[in-house]
Amino acid sequence: MLEAWLIATWQMICATAAYLFLGLFVAGVVHRYLSTKYVERSLSKPGLASVIKASLFGVPLPLCSCSVIPVGVEMRKLGASRGATAAFFTSTPEIGVDSFILSYSLLGPVLAFARTIAAFISAMSVGVLIDKLIPEDNQKIEEAKSCCCSAEATPMADECNGKSSTNALYDIISYSMGRLLSDISNVLIVGFIISGLISALVPPEQLNFLNTSPLLACVLMLLISMPMYICATSSTPIAAALLAKGLFPGAALAFLLGGPVTNVTTLIALKKVLGLKGLATYVGVIFIVSLAVSYSVGLLYDFGSADGHEAMHIHNSFSLWEQFAAALLIVLLCYHMLKALKRRNS
Repeated sequence: MLEAWLIATWQMICATAAYLFLGLFVAGVVHRYLSTKYVERSLSKPGLASVIKASLFGVPLPLCSCSVIPVGVEMRKLGASRGATAAFFTSTPEIGVDSFILSYSLLGPVLAFARTIAAFISAMSVGVLIDKLIPEDNQKIEEAKSCCCSAEATPMADECNGKSSTNALYDIISYSMGRLLSDISNVLIVGFIISGLISALVPPEQLNFLNTSPLLACVLMLLISMPMYICATSSTPIAAALLAKGLFPGAALAFLLGGPVTNVTTLIALKKVLGLKGLATYVGVIFIVSLAVSYSVGLLYDFGSADGHEAMHIHNSFSLWEQFAAALLIVLLCYHMLKALKRRNS
């Protein structure tokens, strides 16, 4: 069993590593050239336009559900409406350029684009409803810090470490392979471990029994994922493994949509920003929109494909380049994990 798990985990890392590095690099480019201060200024005026901008800005930004907290709180302090803030909190951790590229490679283009569209729809719905239901009171927003923000692992360079250097390529690589990978290293390791266990221990098509009721399967995956602390990137290999074992594609999409935006750390910060009523609206809208989108996309996906599970296929042989990328990723993940442990013990 141990050997089967190690082999399955290695195969998942081989299938993932090169695309993950590409996604991290693109995220580094976005980080280098899209200033969070510009984002904050663009959302300072309350209204529908700010909600739309917040939803759009959040989609490509390389911030996880933890890292988004200080940026979102700062936006609110600078005058962004509750709706725009909530929209940013929704679309940003749900998808990013790195998780989109990884989704495209592991899950196929249909689920990758569906995930992106769902993030935007969820953010728009949350923002508009909160602006409608909860009037502004100009309350002072309490300072909130990211659980990831440190000298070694920060969401954005100008948030914790001051200005970037003048060397653009250095900034991109330093952020993507350093700060950003460090930010998600722990949950990414957990994601690989869980996906390897699913691939090794769950028999093929074992999850087909859930597909007798696709709607119930989507609800179940949402209820499982929403309390979990997972980021958009780390949840992708898990969803891919579930899909390969016969899970309804819509249920796999539901798993991807729920968890990254509803972990406990984010909800505590949102309660300070939105209030209890706003928080309840946020969770309720995300559940309803995620369920509607995942179920609809799942039905369309199966309708257009004789076998909806062919999107995720981990083969047994990999090129030297793929194996090198996998080995490098393992080294970097271990490095960041050991560095984090050293900081905690010092």
